[in-house]
Amino acid sequence: MQKGIKVIGLLGGNGGKLNSLVDLPIVVPSSNTQRIQEGHITIAHIICELVEDKLYGN
Repeated sequence: MQKGIKVIGLLGGNGGKLNSLVDLPIVVPSSNTQRIQEGHITIAHIICELVEDKLYGN
């Protein structure tokens, strides 16, 4: 059942199989797991900050 929810994929390398299955793939272009995880943590913090700003203002 479609709920109109967009799916963001935090991916590494070239995005792999999930790249085409999400609405917004955010790919950290590395094969180093630690660098990919660091990128994902940073990206998640940025997304949280954007959502908080949108909900509660600056």
